Amino acid sequence: MESMPTTHKIKRISVGLPSLYVKKLEKYSALLGQALSPAATYLIQSKLDELEEAGRLDEPSDVLADYIDVLCGVKSVKNLDIKTLSRLTGKPVEILEATIQEYKNGGRESLCTDDCKEEKQDKCRNKQ
Repeated sequence: MESMPTTHKIKRISVGLPSLYVKKLEKYSALLGQALSPAATYLIQSKLDELEEAGRLDEPSDVLADYIDVLCGVKSVKNLDIKTLSRLTGKPVEILEATIQEYKNGGRESLCTDDCKEEKQDKCRNKQ
């Protein structure tokens, strides 16, 4: 069981569990040789880490902002988590990719503001 980094302040919370899950937690903590609280802490942290790695804890606004930046040409499509965007919007990955390609090819009116266009021009100048 990994221990929590000491730089994080620990905040106590209360969690209610149905008795079936308390029994499962008791079995798990006994296997670890731990008290219930550290075992529960480990399980909660592990699941949250797993969700974060899978992109399930991403803020929708961040993912959508990245998508708009890609459409404006400010960010590369490599920086876009298109699977998470698909999950958040309910749109198939293929449709999102086709939309990006259409914007890149000039087939749609740009979403870019003047500030966005200036930022893109600055990035182009910096690459030269």
